[in-house]
Amino acid sequence: MRTRRPPAVLELLVLVALVLLRPSPAPAADAGRSWDFGAGAGPEWSSRPTLAIGGVAALGPFNRRNAQTPDGTTLSLTDIAPGNYTLSFDLYLIGSWDSAGSDKADVFEVGDGTGRVLLRMTEFPCRIEGADEGRPVGHAGLVRTPLSERELGYWIVPVRIALGPESFAGGRLSLTFRGAPTARRVESWAIAAVGLRPR
Repeated sequence: MRTRRPPAVLELLVLVALVLLRPSPAPAADAGRSWDFGAGAGPEWSSRPTLAIGGVAALGPFNRRNAQTPDGTTLSLTDIAPGNYTLSFDLYLIGSWDSAGSDKADVFEVGDGTGRVLLRMTEFPCRIEGADEGRPVGHAGLVRTPLSERELGYWIVPVRIALGPESFAGGRLSLTFRGAPTARRVESWAIAAVGLRPR
C-alpha cells in the first residue's frame, strides 16, 4: 500500500516550485542624478572649482587659455544603468563670447567617452556696448571671477541633450564639458543645475 504524503508537504513542494519558476524581476529604472554644487563638487567630476554667480553655486570658472583655471571638466559615472537619458544644465557664459563668423569666434562642446560630440555651440547671446566688456547688453547679471580684474556680464543658456545607450562605454558614462574662448581673462564659463534623468 502506497503512503500518501500529508497535504502540508504537497503545499510546500508546490510553493518551492512556484518560487523557482518565477521570472526574475526587471531591473529597477535608474532615477537619475542631479548636482547643484552648493556643497562643492564630488569626486565624479574631474575638475571641481566652484564660483557663486548671482546667488547660484556653479562649477567653474573654466578657461583653456588661462593657467589659473582648468580648461574643462569630465563627469564620470559607473553606477548608472545604460539607457536613454536627458542631460540638462545651465551654461553660464561669462564675458563677451564671440559667435561664428568673428575672427575671434568661440566654441563650447559636450562630448561623451566614446568620442562623440553631443553638442557644439558656436552662437552665443553675449553682447557688449562697443568694445567695453564692462557694459554688457541683455545680460543676467555681473560677476567677478578669479581671472578678471573687474565685474563682467554673464548670460545663462539652458541646455538639454538627449543621451542613448551608445554614449556608455564599458559600463561607464563619461561626459566632457569643454569651452574654447579666445580671451584669457574676460571670457570664461561655468555650469550649474546639472541633471541626468531617464526618458
